Amino acid sequence: MKHLTALAIKFVMIAAVLLVVLWLLAGQRLIPVLVLSLVVTILAYVIGDLLILPTFGNVVATVADIVISSLTIWAARVIGISGLRPALWAITLSALIIGVGEWFFHQYLKDKVLPGPIRSGTSK
Repeated sequence: MKHLTALAIKFVMIAAVLLVVLWLLAGQRLIPVLVLSLVVTILAYVIGDLLILPTFGNVVATVADIVISSLTIWAARVIGISGLRPALWAITLSALIIGVGEWFFHQYLKDKVLPGPIRSGTSK
């Protein structure tokens, strides 16, 4: 249940960022932006939060989440899913804002969700 709550929080955070940047500012279509939000959420949670965060700490996990977000949004642009073609400025801005949110989200995961210790030194 803790993971479902964490996934829901992460999805709301990522969807809010992508809706503002991609839908409102960059004029992308709503449904593809929401689908992209779900894909970014799942990839970043599994790779960045469950695999990287416990081993390498918050700094590395935050950078990984920025990379995962930007590459996933860029891949959607290249593939052109349902006409989703955000500009590079929108991809970069989205990924950086998501990264800021991830920094704080990782603290929540560390305190409430993930069992065991998180690597110290880079986790704060």
